[in-house]
Amino acid sequence: MVKLTDKNIKWIIRHTEMLEDETTKSISLIYKISQRRVQQLRKEYKDTGDIPRLISTRRPKTELSDNDKEIISKAWDEKRVGARLLYYDLKERSGSLVL
Repeated sequence: MVKLTDKNIKWIIRHTEMLEDETTKSISLIYKISQRRVQQLRKEYKDTGDIPRLISTRRPKTELSDNDKEIISKAWDEKRVGARLLYYDLKERSGSLVL
C-alpha cells in the first residue's frame, strides 16, 4: 500500500524545507509514515534540488484469488510451518497456484 503520493511528497518538502513550519515528527504523524522516511525525502531533495517522485514503473501488486487463499489456508492448517516451507509445500502440491 502506498501511503504517499507525489502531491504529498511535494507538501512535505514545501513545509519542511521551504517554509520550515513543520517537523519530521509532526509530518510522520500526519501521514502515518516513519520519521526516517521524511528524513530520506528531505535528503533526496537537498542532494538533487528536485522534489522526489514515486517510481511509476515499480512491480505491480498481485492479488490472490479466493481459491488460492483457501488452498494456502488449508496447507497451513495441515503443516503449521513458516512462509518459506509453506511456499515449497504449495509448490510441490500444485502448479496452479500463482506464487
